[in-house]
Formats: sequence, structure tokens, C-alpha cells
Amino acid sequence: MDELSSHELKSNYAWIWWCSITSTVFLAIFLSYYLFAVRNPHRDNDATKKKKHVLPPFIPVGFFYILRNYSEQGPLLWRDLVEQYGHPVCCIKMLPKWLAFLLNRPSIIVLITDPHMARRYLQSPKCLKPVWLYKSQTVLLSKPGFSTSEGFRAMHVKKSLALAFQSKNTKYMLDIVMMHVRLWIKSRFLEGEGKDIDVGHELSRVMMKGMVEAMFRYRMSDEEIETFILLHQKAWKFRKTSFAMVFRSAAPGYNDARMAGKQIRKLVRRFIEEYRSRPLYVCNPTVIDYLMKDTNYCSDDDRINDFVTITGASYDTTAYTIVWAMIDLCHHPFEQDKLRKALHFAKPHERSNIPELRNTIRESSRLHPVGGTGSFRTMAHDFFFEDFVVPKGQLVMASLFNLQRNKQVFENPLTFIPSRWNSMKEESKSSSIPFSLGRRSCPGIALAQAVVRETISQLFEANVEYSLSCEGEISYQFTFHTVGTRFNSKRI
Repeated sequence: MDELSSHELKSNYAWIWWCSITSTVFLAIFLSYYLFAVRNPHRDNDATKKKKHVLPPFIPVGFFYILRNYSEQGPLLWRDLVEQYGHPVCCIKMLPKWLAFLLNRPSIIVLITDPHMARRYLQSPKCLKPVWLYKSQTVLLSKPGFSTSEGFRAMHVKKSLALAFQSKNTKYMLDIVMMHVRLWIKSRFLEGEGKDIDVGHELSRVMMKGMVEAMFRYRMSDEEIETFILLHQKAWKFRKTSFAMVFRSAAPGYNDARMAGKQIRKLVRRFIEEYRSRPLYVCNPTVIDYLMKDTNYCSDDDRINDFVTITGASYDTTAYTIVWAMIDLCHHPFEQDKLRKALHFAKPHERSNIPELRNTIRESSRLHPVGGTGSFRTMAHDFFFEDFVVPKGQLVMASLFNLQRNKQVFENPLTFIPSRWNSMKEESKSSSIPFSLGRRSCPGIALAQAVVRETISQLFEANVEYSLSCEGEISYQFTFHTVGTRFNSKRI
């Protein structure tokens, strides 16, 4: 009797266990259907259901190909894929459908290399940044900053930065940056031997010292500069991997990158501490003045996150824009001589605005955009291109390499021809957008352009000829730049 009761009891438990498992499975299926088919913002909308094949053509590469090659090649991967298959708007399968379903992420990304469509969606105020895609950048930050957020968090900082980069304030900050740049040029090229100089390595340090002093009124020591750059590179080495963009905390190197971000924030906190230890009255307000007075910040931690973003985005991009221009001019001695003569005969106050200088910078930035990956957005509504539709909610990216080397827009697109900008069509001008467009474009564009013009003007206005002693290697880590490129200079 006891054995029978025990058997019945076990049978009852088995029945209860089986019912529980079955109920859980059915509940999971129902919730998955609800989230994926009803609430999933990345699902196909009505436009894709009404018509077959509305999406642009697919590039036949898979998830593992992207995973394997993106970390090494960065923006060059998108360039090569689009050039190989040749359609101005195309789709790439980023994730298998089952993985996209589990992560609630889009399974495809649409690459746009048509300038008209790129400008339309970048300038649309309703096309938002895909915040989930930028979460891997938060290893640098304690929480999302203004550059990786949408809504009020981003817009109140943009308004403060717009005031900070007014023309009067920009001129004041430019003078501080150029003071450091002139000292470096004088010591390394005019008075020194000018042999085998790694301009990218040295100029990025000079730019950080000048930019931080100009924008945050803080004089970084050489040790602080090296610490910031090494930690910044460690964090971005993690972020640039496609695995980190999808899985983030599960990706290799996450903990090291997170610790690097924590140390960077600790270093940047010194900007605020020194600012508060000084008198509040200033004649020429800069970035830190406007951001410290912005009462919409919840805490100093939010300010520090934005200081880290601004500092990291200011030194590397500016320095390597100049380095790429120097490389192009070294490869084209005639253009270098033409620029040097134009600067020599121009009046001192006009040198930074002469056509030869502007054309050189535009052409070099067109060929080598330091922010090479491009701009990601989520479509706010259906976009139509020829017989295709890019549906609402779709993740899209404007590939700067393909936009600015478009064979349909630029004649001889891979050739360095500064004079093309003297008679450039409006369509061609609109295809070159190294600072992006719209409300999420670079807020410090005025200062960055002024520093690049003034620095190249200072480098080439003297009777100095530059040549390459080592080509170096192309690298993609935060910016698209070269590593180990060295220059020689001689007085002529």
C-alpha cells in the first residue's frame, strides 16, 4: 500500500511537472510572438507586405564574414563590398534571423551611397540615432552621453555647445590651440633637423594639449596626455569590434575596456575640480563655461561623460586630417609646390582662406575621411529609391568612403585633384560630408576646420619641403588614420 501510494505520488508530481513545462513553453511562444510580431520596432511594415522585393538588393555575405572582417578593416569593409557589387543602396545581412529575434535587433543593415538619399535622411529631424548600437561606447562612460543619446539629453547639450562655438569664442580657442602648434612646428621643422618625424603621433599629443586648454581651461601634463590616449585606445579597441556592437558585456575585453573608461573619467574629473577652484568671471567663455552653467545636467557625472566624449573626438580627428593632407601633398609634389607658392604670395591675414588651401583640405578629406564608418540612423518613415523601399524603422548607414568616392559623382574619384573644387557641381559638393549633416552633425566643426586650415598654412607657408620617409600602415581605431607614417623636411 505504501509502495502504491508512493508510485501515485510520483505520477502526480510528474504530471504537475509536465503541465508546468508545457505552460511555460506556450507562454514563452506567446510572449515571443507578441514582442517580435507586435512590439518589435525592426519588423517589416505594411510597405514591405504589400509589395514583393521592396527592399534593395542584398550583398551576398553572411554574418560570420562581417564578424570576422569588420574588426580588422572597419570602414574599408563597407567600401570594398559596395564597390564589388555596385548598387547605390543595398542590404547586408548582419545577424541570423533567430539571433536578431532573441536580441530584438534588426537582422539587416541598409548601406546608402547615393548622395541625395543620404542627405535626405541625415537632415531629417525624425531620423534618430540607433541608441542601442552605440551602447558599446558606454564602456568609456558611466552612462550614455549626449553623442549616443536622443531626446532632451542630447538637445540641451547641443544648445550649450552651439553657444560655446560662436565665432568670437571659436577665435579665442583657436588662438590657444595654435600657440601650441606653432611651438611644435618651430621646434620640429624650422629649427630642428626635420628627419624621420612621426607627425601623427606627435601632433595628436599637441592637439590634445591645445584643445583641452582651449575648451576646458585645463593644462594637461605630458603624463596625463599619454595616460588618456593609451586608455582611450584600449577602450576603442574593444568598441570597434562587431562582436562588441552586438553582444557588448559578453564580448572579449569588456572588463578591461570598462576599467579604462573608469580611469579616464577619473582623470577628466580634474577639469571640473580645477574650474571650480578659480574665479567664475571670464572674458571669453569656452566649452566648460557653458556646460558647467547648463542647469539641465542631473549631476557632474553626466558632465564628465560629455567632457570625455568631446576630448576624445577633438584631438585625434583633427591631427589625422592634417596628416592625411600632408601624405597626399607628399605623393603629389606639384600640388605641394603650388600650395606653398600660393601661401607665400598671399597676405598674412588671408593665408588660411586662399582657394588652394581650402581645395587641398576638401580633396584630402574627401579621399580620407577620418570618421570613415559613416553615420547610422533609424528610418522615421518609408524612403523610396527607384523601385525599392527602405521601410520605416530600418537601420541605415551612409558610408562616407563610398559617398565621397562615388564614380557617378566624381570624375577620377580615387585621384587627388584639389583643383576639381574650383568648378565643382552642387551634386558633387553635397556628396562630401566628412562632418556629417543635420542636427547630429559635429558641434565643433567651426573650431576643427579653423585649426586644420591654420596648421596646414603654418606648415607650408615657410620655405620647407616635405617628403615621406615611411608610408606606415592604415589603421582603424576610433579614427581612420595611419600608424608609423614618418616625414622628412628640408629648407628650400
